[in-house]
Amino acid sequence: MKKKKTELWMFSFAFFIFLSSFMIVKSIFILLFNAPFSPSFILELTPFYLISSIEESQLLFFSLIIVLVDTYLHIKDTKKNLLYSFIPTFIILGSISIFIVSNDFSVQYTVYYLLFASFLAVLIIDNKRTLPEPSKRAKKRKKKTLLLPAVQFKKFPVNKRKAHVVRVRQAKPVNALTQLKEIKPAYATALEAVGIKSIEDLAGSDPKDIMKKFESKNIKPAVNQKMVEKWIESAKIFREKM
Repeated sequence: MKKKKTELWMFSFAFFIFLSSFMIVKSIFILLFNAPFSPSFILELTPFYLISSIEESQLLFFSLIIVLVDTYLHIKDTKKNLLYSFIPTFIILGSISIFIVSNDFSVQYTVYYLLFASFLAVLIIDNKRTLPEPSKRAKKRKKKTLLLPAVQFKKFPVNKRKAHVVRVRQAKPVNALTQLKEIKPAYATALEAVGIKSIEDLAGSDPKDIMKKFESKNIKPAVNQKMVEKWIESAKIFREKM
């Protein structure tokens, strides 16, 4: 990269040294020896040549100044100076472009074409040289490849033990008499003990007979006749709904 930079810088350096030397020598000959203002491009490196009232000596002075400024900025090779050099380079390039566009293509304007190409090359080189370079860290990051550690899966031994047999106890059957709201589970068990196992049995029973059976077998919890009558009535109603 450094070699490429030096090669690019050498082109700009050589071009501006040649152009500025030519402009200085030509200006000396014109001022001291009354040499003609030729070639004509020495007067057309700034847009002032478009103003007809400006004299040739003034145009030469403006062209010489802008070339020397551009040369100085390129010789003092710093990034800041290169950025500043865009201004005179654009002015010269724009002036030559106006001349080329306003005239038909001809071999006699070859110098203008060469100057335009040279300044355009300088502009491209300066642009490349002023662009920020990627940092070394960024380059290293690009070069680095992510190496993921190999994942090893452990083989767990298969448990060959026999599965435990879970014994499920069968739920006790629910007493049918508990379907009646008036009869609690304890009374349903007591009725079942005296032979009344279903709602139909209860609906067809006599309350006095039930009381005698409870008393004879001394079954608890104790009941009274009104309670038994309610049970029988609710059993009859339940049977009718069925």
